[in-house]
Amino acid sequence: MRDITLVFKLFAISFNAKNMFKKFVFLFVIIMMASTLDAQNEQLYPVKSGMIKYKFEGRANGTETIYFDDFGKLWSSLKVTSMLTDLATKYDSVLVILRNDTVFELNIVEHTVIIKNNLNRNIQNIISNNALTMLGFTKTGIDIISGRNCDKYIGENGSLWVWNNIVLKSEMEILDTNITKEATEIIMGIDIPKSKFEIPKKYKIKNQ
Repeated sequence: MRDITLVFKLFAISFNAKNMFKKFVFLFVIIMMASTLDAQNEQLYPVKSGMIKYKFEGRANGTETIYFDDFGKLWSSLKVTSMLTDLATKYDSVLVILRNDTVFELNIVEHTVIIKNNLNRNIQNIISNNALTMLGFTKTGIDIISGRNCDKYIGENGSLWVWNNIVLKSEMEILDTNITKEATEIIMGIDIPKSKFEIPKKYKIKNQ
C-alpha cells in the first residue's frame, strides 16, 4: 500500500522546501483527505454502506453529500458550492462517482461527464493513522461530532476529528482564511439505490 502523504512528505524534504511551500503541500494533502488503498484488499469504510453529509465554509461555502456501498468500492459525492467573486456569486454543482477503478466526474450544468482511471482509489475524507502521524498531528482527546465519538488531532495548521479513519470535521487555516468542514448527518448500514452510482443517459462524454 502506498500513501499519498508519503509522496508529498518526501518531495518536500528532498527539496528543502521553504515554509510556505511546505504549508501548501501539507494543506493540499489535508484538503484532499486521500488515503491510497488497494481496492481489492482494503475496506475503506467500517460498514458496508452509508451516507455522510458535510457542510463547509471558507473561500467557498456549501455542502457535500457522500454515498458509499460495498465498503467504499462504490462511492459518490455531490458537492454544491457558492463563492463570492468581484462580479457576482458563482454557483457550482459537481457529482463524482467512483465504481471500482473508474472515476466519473459529472458537470450537472453542462450535462457532460469526464471519465478517468483511478487505480489507486483516492477517496476524500479518508485518512490513515500513519498519515496523521507523518503530518505531525497529535491526538489530544475525544469529541462528539454528529453523534460519533471522534479522536481529535491537532497539527501545525489546524485540527481534525477522525472516526474509523473518516474525517468528520476539519478546521484549517489557508493563507489567512479559516476553512471548516463538518459532518452534519451520518447514516450507516442503509440500502443505497443503485442509481446513486449510475451515469444518466443524457450525459455526454467529454474529453479532458
